[in-house]
Amino acid sequence: MVGVVGFIITRRGYLLLRRYSPVHRVGKGNLTGRISDLLAMGAAVLVATLGVLLVFYTRGDWLLLTLALVLLIGAAWAGKTALPPYVEQLRMMLNLGSVREGERVVYLGLPWKVSSIGVFTRFTNPELQGGVLRVPIRDLMKMTSREADPKEPWFPTECDDWALLGDGTYGKVITQTPEQVVFLRLGGSMKTFGTADFLEQFPEKLSHGFRVSCNFGLDYKHQADAPVTIPATLQQALNSALVRDFGREAVRSIKVEFAAAAASSLDFRIIADFDGTLAARYQALHRRIQKLCLEACNEHGWIVPFTQITVHQAEE
Repeated sequence: MVGVVGFIITRRGYLLLRRYSPVHRVGKGNLTGRISDLLAMGAAVLVATLGVLLVFYTRGDWLLLTLALVLLIGAAWAGKTALPPYVEQLRMMLNLGSVREGERVVYLGLPWKVSSIGVFTRFTNPELQGGVLRVPIRDLMKMTSREADPKEPWFPTECDDWALLGDGTYGKVITQTPEQVVFLRLGGSMKTFGTADFLEQFPEKLSHGFRVSCNFGLDYKHQADAPVTIPATLQQALNSALVRDFGREAVRSIKVEFAAAAASSLDFRIIADFDGTLAARYQALHRRIQKLCLEACNEHGWIVPFTQITVHQAEE
């Protein structure tokens, strides 16, 4: 009981002193403050141990006193071989190791911020739901942290973002945790990815703006108008229709260029940039643009080509 009381009083006294100490006001994680924290913990353990020994001595209980001294000597002797492996962990707790507080580290395939280092290190990721991990300090021994750039994202998406993955999956992020990312797809189905697997799909975030690009071909009959007239006319038609449908602020730019003289058609490249508010219509916009191109063909009498095969007969 005396040992417990001595430990608590020592710790409470140090915490009170720490509150007003100028050493701990210099900044979080400074070396002097960390050393004083460790020394205070050691002092609390020492006070508790001496308190127990003092009780045995004052009571004249030489048997228990002898047993306690033997245990202490045995622990000190064992510490000669047991303590060296913990020296690196001690350096890590002093913020002198390869992982330091406030820096960025990759753990389990995900980026984390090292919020605090102790017996259990605290990793946080502000972009993940439940993005807090308690990691044993021994797991930090093989890690290396680095300073994070202020503009560097902690995760490529946020909840309620629309995104396009490398495998073609398109949908809305409704959940992203350290273990899984759940996609809500059009139609109501949900697809779940492991978070590390999700990052390997190189997600393209659409909620801040995106580009829709596609080709449209016309017959060689329009060869004379293909370089200038047709691109300008088609661009004006697309711009007017899309602005009418979605508003000027949602349609950032529309551009039509002659792309190539293909085997059976004159191909035009359509490049349309949209605001992120239309991310839910990403796939529908591809179809809408193709429909508007066909309507422009009907209006201006442009002929849509079909695959042709020319056969040459050899002379006898």
